[in-house]
Amino acid sequence: MNKYLKWLSSTESIYWNDSLVSFELEEAICSGATGATSNPFFDYHAS
Repeated sequence: MNKYLKWLSSTESIYWNDSLVSFELEEAICSGATGATSNPFFDYHAS
């Protein structure tokens, strides 16, 4: 768990993860992320 992101989720800020890499997304959700986004161009080319 990322302590900074966990703290951030306790504030009025809304934290979204800017990656759909599975281990990063899992850490973000465990740390309080409320959503995720990505750049479709990069996701397409990363496949």
